[in-house]
Amino acid sequence: LTAMGFTWSGRKVASKQKTWDEMFERLVEYKERFGNCQVPTRYQTDPQLGRWVEKQRVREDDLSPDRKKRLNSIGFVWSVYQTSWDIMYQCLIAFKEEHGHCRVPRRYQKNPQLGKWVDNQRFKIRKERLPSERLRLLDSIGFS
Repeated sequence: LTAMGFTWSGRKVASKQKTWDEMFERLVEYKERFGNCQVPTRYQTDPQLGRWVEKQRVREDDLSPDRKKRLNSIGFVWSVYQTSWDIMYQCLIAFKEEHGHCRVPRRYQKNPQLGKWVDNQRFKIRKERLPSERLRLLDSIGFS
């Protein structure tokens, strides 16, 4: 059968590809909604998506060139620790998921650094010192 071109694990491979494609589409939807591909690992709205994104980062070297190309085409971030700003932005997204708004108290006991960071972003916006890309990201999650 192998000589005739029979694929022994075709259904399993096809099923895994379908699952990967479905998760990729959910990531595209996340990006359309939030303006980035930085899904928190513990994303409460879609925990499976958060775990899947983390798995892509961990298995970057094992991904096919096609999958890497598709992820790169939508601005996938391979390292979530690119900048401290990005880290705090992810904390703000998680805060919003939990509380339904972005009004982090200045002295937020659960994450004091986040309260200070949010206050600093508001100051930079008032003084027109926040780079436009960062302002766009904050606007995309309803920061105003």
